Amino acid sequence: MVRRKVFNEKPPHVEYSLTKLGEEFKSILNELYNFGEYYKEHMPEEGTT
Repeated sequence: MVRRKVFNEKPPHVEYSLTKLGEEFKSILNELYNFGEYYKEHMPEEGTT
């Protein structure tokens, strides 16, 4: 899901990027985020149930 590219440099240099699978997974993470935001807005406050 995450690609790691190491450059042979001093100081050490590393870059990270998403693979195709990682890019596709972003939509799932966005939906989980949307669910969490909805849940926060609609869940009863503690002690009121």
